[in-house]
This record gives sequence, C-alpha cells and structure tokens, in this order.
Amino acid sequence: MACIRYDIVSTGVKISVDAVPTYWIARDANIGILWEETASGATILHAHGRVGMIVEAEMKLRRLRKTEGQEETVIQSAYIDVSRVSQATLNTLNGALAGTVGAEEIVSLFTARAPKVPASGAKIASPMALAA
Repeated sequence: MACIRYDIVSTGVKISVDAVPTYWIARDANIGILWEETASGATILHAHGRVGMIVEAEMKLRRLRKTEGQEETVIQSAYIDVSRVSQATLNTLNGALAGTVGAEEIVSLFTARAPKVPASGAKIASPMALAA
C-alpha cells in the first residue's frame, strides 16, 4: 500500500505519495475526510483529500452500501479550510493513514473544527480514496 503524507507548505497543503509530492491543495480550498460508522460501532476512514474526490467517493460508497443492503451504516464527511488546518491535525491524519492512530481521532478533529459543508457550497468533499 502506498505511503500517503500531508504537510503544510507556503501555498497550502502538499500531499506526497511514497515521498513524492503528488497533489497540492491551495490555501483558499478545503480538505475533507469520508468515514463510515458501521452497525457494530467501528469507524472506518474511506477517503481523504480534495472536496471533489470526497464527494465522488461518498456517492460510490452510498451506492455500494445500498446494493449490499447495508443502508444502516452511517456515512459522513467533514471539511476543514486549508488556511486554518494545523500541522498537528495533518499529523493525526497521517497517523490514521499509516494505521498508527485510530480513525476516530481524525474524525473528532475534523468534526470539531469545520462545518459540514465546505465554503464552496459543495455537499460532499473530494480527494484521494484510500487504496484497497
């Protein structure tokens, strides 16, 4: 599985894949996460990154769960304005992606800091879906 890392840079947030800078998110944009709370109470992080990617991943996940008959799971997304995100928050996200921090921790940080809908008015966010 690829090693994904988020870091603050002068222009916003840099996302590196296997230590190679791959994506940049501008300071005036939002980053988001998509997670699912299963019927058993587990929190699963499904996607992270740009708003558009989150929105697309959420639609796909909702369709999949409906097809599987698992509509009782709770699928949610949250966003943070890049200009307000701290490296500490990104380090928690990095830990969640690496499996060293529980998904609940990053969900807690995102939901405590950001409105449900990003400033752009999009209902769902974007970026990189986690590799299977």
